[in-house]
Amino acid sequence: MASSDLEDEHGVRKEAITSYLAAKFNKDEETVREYVDLAWGEAEKHEGVSPELILAVVQKESGLRAGIKNKYGAQGLMQVVARWHPDKLHRRESLFDPSVNIRVGAEILQEYLTKAKNGLPGALKKYSGNSRGYVESIIRETKRLATIGNKAQDDQDEG
Repeated sequence: MASSDLEDEHGVRKEAITSYLAAKFNKDEETVREYVDLAWGEAEKHEGVSPELILAVVQKESGLRAGIKNKYGAQGLMQVVARWHPDKLHRRESLFDPSVNIRVGAEILQEYLTKAKNGLPGALKKYSGNSRGYVESIIRETKRLATIGNKAQDDQDEG
């Protein structure tokens, strides 16, 4: 497959997922597209971490709100706690910056996947602090996003 074909495939999938998320969270498509593009870029750098997985975590953790912080100090889109991951942040970086947050969140997911004895469920359990229902919710939404992207690609291929 040529490079431009690959970009077109991702473009169709990314646009379908962007539209879905923008409608679901009542967000403007330009902002959501930025998050989708960031997730795709980080997924390419982190083995075992798909863009759909990153976006499922973003949805669950923050509802696509980049500027939120919870009572435990978790910040941004993927609700990263800086004090637990100081090695992943560069000086003067902010976890409220979507590109920083998604990069660090993807690094954490990859690290947990590498260390988890039972793969993705174990990694997600650690990421969430063992929150009830979290693993199932993330896996379900990851599959939903993949299905949306794949259907858009299939529809384009048939058209």
